[in-house]
Amino acid sequence: MMNSRTIIFSIIAGLACAVLAAVALTRPGLLTLLIYVAAVPLFFASLAWGSLAGLIAASVAILSTALAAGGSIAIVIGATIIAPAAFGGHLVNMSRQGQDGKTYWFPLSEILFRLALAVAASFVFLGLWLGYETNSVAGQFEHFIRQVLQTQGTLTENQEAAIRTNSLLYATLLPLVIPAFSLAILLWNISLAEKLVRKRLPMARPKENVAADVGLPRVAVILFAGSLILALLVPSLRSIAFVLLGTMGMAIALVGLALLHYFTWGRTGRAQILFFTYVATVAFSLPLLLFLIAGIAELLLLLRMRDPDRMPPPAKP
Repeated sequence: MMNSRTIIFSIIAGLACAVLAAVALTRPGLLTLLIYVAAVPLFFASLAWGSLAGLIAASVAILSTALAAGGSIAIVIGATIIAPAAFGGHLVNMSRQGQDGKTYWFPLSEILFRLALAVAASFVFLGLWLGYETNSVAGQFEHFIRQVLQTQGTLTENQEAAIRTNSLLYATLLPLVIPAFSLAILLWNISLAEKLVRKRLPMARPKENVAADVGLPRVAVILFAGSLILALLVPSLRSIAFVLLGTMGMAIALVGLALLHYFTWGRTGRAQILFFTYVATVAFSLPLLLFLIAGIAELLLLLRMRDPDRMPPPAKP
C-alpha cells in the first residue's frame, strides 16, 4: 500500500535514475560507466514498494530529465532505460492467487522474453524517431576516425579504404550490438536491485533458483531465426531485424549462461570457471556465441531436465 513515505522514496529513486542516466550520456570518460547502474533506482522502487512506486519513479525520472536536459535526451533515456526498467519491475511484481491458495509469480522465462521484446521495441522506436540510416551513420564514424588518425600523420590509400570499410561495418552492426547489451545491462540492474532490496527491506517475491528456472518460450528461437533471415534477405529492413536479432540473441545466450551455472554446480573449481568465463565474456564478448549455441540447445532439447535435481532450492531470505 502506498503512503507518503513510499511516494517520497519513489520520487527520490526517479531523481537518482535521471541524474545517473543524464550524467552517463552527456559526460564522456569514466562517468559514462554510470549507465551500467542507471536503472537500479527504478528497479529498487519497484521491487521494494511495488509497481506503482516504480511507475512514480519512472515518471519523475522522465519529467526531471526533460526539464534539465531537454526533450530529446529525455526521449532517448526514457526509451532505452526508464520505460524498459518500469516495465521489467512490473513483470517481476506480477502474481496470481491459485485456487489452492498459493501465490504464483510471473515466470522468470516470461519476464526475460517480454523484457527482450520491450527493449527491442524501444530501440526500433528510437531508430525510427532519429531516422537511423546506415550510410549516414557510417559517414559520421568515418569522419570521426579520420580526424583521430590524421593527428598521427597523412593517411595512405589503404588506411582510407580501411576506414570506410570499418565505418560501414560499425554502422551496420550498431543496431544489433547496442540493444543486446542494453538488455544485459537491464538484467544486471534487476539482479543488483534485488540484492539491495533483500538486504534492507522485505520483498514480496521469494528467492528463486535462476540457473535452474530461467528459460525462454521456444518462440524466441523462431524470432531469432526469423530476424536473421530477414536481415540477410531484406536489406531495407536490416536495421530493424538486427535490433530483434540482438535482443533475442542476448536473451538466448543468457539462458546458455544459466546452463553453465547449472551444470557446474558441485563441481571442483566451479568458482574459478565462472570467474574466468565472466572475465573473458566482458573482455572479448566471444563466449556469448558459445552461450547462444548452448541456449538454443537448452530451449530445443531441455538439457536441464536430464539432471533436474543438480542444484538445491534457493535459501530462504
